[in-house]
Amino acid sequence: AIGSGWVEGNIHQYRVGLATDRPWPHAPPSFWYAAADGNLDGLKFHSLRVLALDGESIAKGQLNWSPQLSWKAQMNTTDIDPVSFLPMGAQWPGKVNVKLTSNGRFENGQLIADAEINQLTGTLRGYPVSARSRLGWRNNGLDIHSFDFHSGTSNASAKGRVSETLKLNWSIDASNLAELFPQAKGQLTAMGLITGTQDSPVIDATFNGNSLNLRGYKIGSINGALNVNPINWQHINIKLTANTLNLKDYALQSLNIDADSHRLVVKAASETATAHVELNGAVNANGWRGQIEQASIQSQRFNDWQLMAPARLDITKQSIEADTLCWRSNQEASVCGSLQRKNKAWLSRLEMNKFPLKLLSPWLPPDMKLEGLTNSSAELTLQAPDRLLGQVRIELPPGTVSYPLLEGERDHWGYRGGKVEVVISESGMEATSEIAMDNGDHFLGRAVLPGAMPLALNLETQPVQASAQLKIIDMGILEAIIPEVYDLRGEAKVNFNAAGTLAQPRLSGQAHLLNGALRIPRLGLTIDQLRLESQSDGFGKLHFQLDGHSGEGNLAIQGQTIMDRGAGWPTELNIKGKEFLISNIPEARVLASPDLRIKIHKYVIDIQGDVHLPN
Repeated sequence: AIGSGWVEGNIHQYRVGLATDRPWPHAPPSFWYAAADGNLDGLKFHSLRVLALDGESIAKGQLNWSPQLSWKAQMNTTDIDPVSFLPMGAQWPGKVNVKLTSNGRFENGQLIADAEINQLTGTLRGYPVSARSRLGWRNNGLDIHSFDFHSGTSNASAKGRVSETLKLNWSIDASNLAELFPQAKGQLTAMGLITGTQDSPVIDATFNGNSLNLRGYKIGSINGALNVNPINWQHINIKLTANTLNLKDYALQSLNIDADSHRLVVKAASETATAHVELNGAVNANGWRGQIEQASIQSQRFNDWQLMAPARLDITKQSIEADTLCWRSNQEASVCGSLQRKNKAWLSRLEMNKFPLKLLSPWLPPDMKLEGLTNSSAELTLQAPDRLLGQVRIELPPGTVSYPLLEGERDHWGYRGGKVEVVISESGMEATSEIAMDNGDHFLGRAVLPGAMPLALNLETQPVQASAQLKIIDMGILEAIIPEVYDLRGEAKVNFNAAGTLAQPRLSGQAHLLNGALRIPRLGLTIDQLRLESQSDGFGKLHFQLDGHSGEGNLAIQGQTIMDRGAGWPTELNIKGKEFLISNIPEARVLASPDLRIKIHKYVIDIQGDVHLPN
C-alpha cells in the first residue's frame, strides 16, 4: 500500500486522517480517504470516501465503544460494478447505485441492529434493476421487515423472521426467468411460506411455470402445490403436474405426482411407454413403513410389465429393507429384484427369466435385431465407498441375430447357446464368456484383473491377463456393420492373449482370413481371393499382410503397427498391385497399379511412390 495518515490532538480530543491506495493487501485496486474526530468514547466519521470497483462510495457516521459498542452510519454508492466483488459477479455485470443506512448496539451481550436499503437502482446484465429492503436483528434472529427486488419485468420478495423458529413469506413472479437467474429461462410464478424450526422446516408453496430451462433440464409446463418437511418427512402433501419434460437426454410427455403422509402415486408417460407407481404406508419416528402396491409399465416397444404382488418396503436413516419385487410381462417373461441397505452396505439381487433380447435393440447397431431370450442373475454388494463384490451370470438359450441384406432382405445368424460369467471378489475380477453358433462359428474369452476394484480402477496400473479365440465361418453378420459391403464370405480365425496393464496392454497372437470375398454394388466390384495374415509378438508390434484380387488384377499390402497409443499407433505400409479394378460402373471403369510406401504417425501421413492408371 502507498499512502499517508495523520493524527493530531490528545486522547480526550483528537482528529485522524488517512489517504491510501489500498488499506490491506488483498483489497481490490482502490483509493481510500477518511477523516474523523474522536475521544475516549468513540469516533465520528465526517467522511469515508472510497474509489473502487469502477465506482465511488461515500459514508459517514458514528462508532462508539463506550459506554457500549454501538454505531450509526449511512452510505451512498454510485456506479458500482458487481463483477469486481461478488462471488458470482461475472454473471452480473452492470452498474448500480445504492443508498443504505445502518445502526445497532450490543446490549446485555446481545446484538440489536437495523439495516435498510433505501434505494438501489441501475442495470445488471442489461436489465434495469431496483431494490428496497429493511432488515433487523433481535433476539438472535433476523427480521426481514421487507425485501423487494426487481429485474426487468420480474421480481422477488420476502418478509418474515429467521431464527430458531421460522416464519418467512416469499414470492417470485418472473415473466422472463433469465432476468432473475442468469442460467435459467422461461416463466415462473411461485409463492410460499416457510415455518417450523431450522432443524425441522416445513415448506408450503404453490408454483406455475412454462418453457422452463435450467442447465439442460427443460419443462414445457409445470404447476402444483406442496407442503412438506424435507428433514423427517413427517408431514407430506404434494400435487404436481408437468408436461413436455426433457431431463438431459430423457424425454417425458407428462409426469404426475400425488403424495401425502400415507400414499404416493406417480404416473409418467413418454412416446413409447407409460408407467404407474403406487405406494401405501405411513411415516413413523424412524422413517417410512409400507408397501409397493403397484408398479406397472405399458409399452408397445418393450412389452407390458405388471407387479406380480405387493411388496413390503421399510426405510429408515440406517437401512432400507424390501421384499423381493417381481414383474411379469405379457410375454411370460419375469424380472425379480431386491435392494437392501444396512448401515453402509448395499445388497442387490436381480433375476431374469425368459427375458426378451429384443428389448436390448436400442443399444445395438441400426437394423440389427436379437431374437431370443436370456436367463440371467446377479448378486452384488456395495461396501462404501467403492468396494463392489458379487457375481453376474447370463445364459443364452438358442436364438438368432437378424441383420439386413441388399434391397430390404434380411438374414439370420443362429446360435446354439452361450453364457457370460463375471465374478468380483477380494482377489480381483474375472470374466468368462462363450457362444456357439449353428454354423460352427465359436467364441471363447477369459479376462482376469488381479486385485481390481471396479469402482476405483486405475487404468495405468491395473494388470490384465486375457485370452480369446474366435472362429467365423459365416461372415454375413459383419455386413450389418460395414456400409456398402455385401456377400461377405470367408473363414476367419483369431487367437490372441493380452498382458500388461489396461492402459498399455501387450497383445500377442494371430489372425487369419482365408478364401475371402465381397461385393461393393455401388462401385460394381467383386473382390475375391482375399487373404489376411496378422501376427503380434507381444513386444509392441503388429505385423500383417493382406492380398486380394479384383477384375484381372491383384493387390498386396504389407505392414506393421507399433502398438503405442501415446505415440499415435505408428504404422508403415507397402502397397503393390497390378491392374487392380477399383471401379466398374458405366460412368467409370478404373484400373490401378500402385507402388506405394506409406508412413502414418499420429496426424501425419507420408506417402511416397506412384500409382499407374492404365487406359
